[in-house]
Amino acid sequence: GVIVEEIKMYEENPIMHIGDLLEEAMFSGNRLGMEIAGSIESVKRMKRADVIEYRDSYYIPSEMTVVVAGNIPKDIKEILEKTFGRVPERSKPPGFEPYKNDEQRIRIRRQYKDLKQIQIALGFAMPGRGDKDLPVINLLSGLLGGAMSSRLFIEVRERRGLCYTIRSFTEAYADIGVFGIKAGLDAKRLKAAMKVIFSELAKIKKNGVTNKELQYIKDHVAGSLALGLENTSSYAEFVGRQELLLGEVKTPDEKLAEIQAVKRADIKRVAEQILDFNNFAVAAIGPYQTDEELMAYLPASIK
Repeated sequence: GVIVEEIKMYEENPIMHIGDLLEEAMFSGNRLGMEIAGSIESVKRMKRADVIEYRDSYYIPSEMTVVVAGNIPKDIKEILEKTFGRVPERSKPPGFEPYKNDEQRIRIRRQYKDLKQIQIALGFAMPGRGDKDLPVINLLSGLLGGAMSSRLFIEVRERRGLCYTIRSFTEAYADIGVFGIKAGLDAKRLKAAMKVIFSELAKIKKNGVTNKELQYIKDHVAGSLALGLENTSSYAEFVGRQELLLGEVKTPDEKLAEIQAVKRADIKRVAEQILDFNNFAVAAIGPYQTDEELMAYLPASIK
């Protein structure tokens, strides 16, 4: 009952649900395109035995990472061995199939809702976690929509008043990721907003960024990293995610050095690679009955 209600909460909240629709559009046919919570039907079909089987398959010592941060007791090793040493080792669980998509096209997912303020999202494929260009990609995201001084925020919201919220984001998985843009806006202003958004993407592909812009976003990202590691739980997560997902841990100083090493040419190069106007996904929640109706809002040069 609780999980079913959680699924309903997300599905009925356009701001929350738009991200799920975007990944469904991008990764249709692959597990990455499925919602983490599942569907109401799949949850209702689930039995206790299914949960136990999943736990026993994936919650095993070889798949665990334990991180301790803060005022660490001298006998921490003994404590951990006593606590986790009783978990039986089993064979490594099966991995997931790599994502493959050689088809160059615009993919659409929509949910009909009679809303005055619609939610729209664009998604471009980017490299997965561990890729050497990830620091560059994160800075590109920040330049486009990661701060109140970012290009999309200034051009779409501040100068033209076409939306209330607009931001860019990145999500890196094992072998692929999402470079995304989300916006909430008046349904009547969608065509104008899309024109400005794609214009800004085209500009950064063609002209890159200024030294001033790049240094500003470097300082912004560095400051966010420092603030995010002020407490021990955040630092433990910082270390744990790297060890669990990458098998190596970089210190905050090493991460900062990677950020500061990014050049203007790197931003332009990565923008040209990722922002492919022939291969991206569109997700929308609003009064749209057909994919063709939604496609009509894209700039003529894109379709």
